[in-house]
Amino acid sequence: MSKFLPIGTKGELLNSDMIARIIPKEDGGCIILTKDGQHFHSEIDLHDEVNDYNSIRAIIPCQGVSAVYLDDDGDSEICPCAFVMLMSDGKIEPFVFATDKDIERIANKGHTGFTGFVPTK
Repeated sequence: MSKFLPIGTKGELLNSDMIARIIPKEDGGCIILTKDGQHFHSEIDLHDEVNDYNSIRAIIPCQGVSAVYLDDDGDSEICPCAFVMLMSDGKIEPFVFATDKDIERIANKGHTGFTGFVPTK
């Protein structure tokens, strides 16, 4: 998914898919290195603009799919998944309905997170 970012005050735009690295400058702004070897100086710090890769593009209902989660002890937990999320970077992740108690339980068990999908038995 392409996103065009302003890289200067004169209306210059850069496709975010072309960005290989952003190096912040001490006096503000940043240096943008592109995948084809070019570099640009921007008066605008683009870290926040580029780091939106966790935004959700769609929530898709599904059947017969379970998500696998891994904890710090190496144990895995398999949970049926009624929905998946299509993220802006193209990844698919499970959509989890969680209460505050669920989040606290997961944090206390030392879960390290989602590792993949498996068919539901």
